Amino acid sequence: MKNGYAALALFGLSILSTGLLAQGDHTSFNWKFEEGNKLMEEKLYNQSAEIWKELLDTDPENANLNYKVGYSLFHSYNQKAKALPFLEKASQMRSASNGYGSFNTAGYDPFDAKERNAPPEVDYYLGRAYHLNNQFDKADQMYQKFLDQVDTKHALRENAKRGIEQTANARELQAAPLDYQVSNAGPVINNDHPDFSPVLSVDGNALFYTSRRIRPDSSNASVIDPIAGIPYENIYVSYKDREGNWQQPEMLNINPAGAGHLASVNVAADGQTLFIYRDDGGDGNIYESKLVGEIWS
Repeated sequence: MKNGYAALALFGLSILSTGLLAQGDHTSFNWKFEEGNKLMEEKLYNQSAEIWKELLDTDPENANLNYKVGYSLFHSYNQKAKALPFLEKASQMRSASNGYGSFNTAGYDPFDAKERNAPPEVDYYLGRAYHLNNQFDKADQMYQKFLDQVDTKHALRENAKRGIEQTANARELQAAPLDYQVSNAGPVINNDHPDFSPVLSVDGNALFYTSRRIRPDSSNASVIDPIAGIPYENIYVSYKDREGNWQQPEMLNINPAGAGHLASVNVAADGQTLFIYRDDGGDGNIYESKLVGEIWS
């Protein structure tokens, strides 16, 4: 009997160990799944994409994980082009019968680790990815597929309709191309960090633009945007000299502490009023800044 009890005890211990191991693996998946969702809610898309990729490596045929990778990459600061294959696969794998995973008859649940299917929104974002990749016919197909699936009150419905209008406009513009030359403004204007959103004064002598460069005094070197991993946006201006050369840009010191991003939008015809975008802690707003003497208000 002793041998029998010993064997039974070992058998029970083996089952318990196997169960704990399986539970540990399952908990690890659930923890990463929850963490990925939290990062998406915080708009830390580059970070969330890495977690979804880790989970996708363990289950490559999971439409929901493909969707979450694609969604995160599409909304990331610098990896939008990588989203297309993941969104394509998620859309192709999405259930054709009821649009949801077999376990969940109530609808898609983005926070349930058991969810294996993708939501109808995958077709909208796939349409956007095709759109940005100049594949307008495929974009229209996905926009229309999305419209056919969702009700009239869906938050992205008008965006999809607008997307179809935009692809039509793009075809017209590409059918009648203009002859123009694009050249780099040069190292005086451009930096090793992103420079964008240029606004030219009416006389062409002042160039306002947005940059994420480190300031000359390095005062923003440690003030990093957690989403992009680089400094926040600030507005710079460069003026032409008498020979028509752009001079060293100057930062407009109109960004209060804690305001986040500050970006150029437009400049009035008289050159005395600059319209700017300010992040305001995530609630972006448009402001105007007046030139008083040599200082922008």
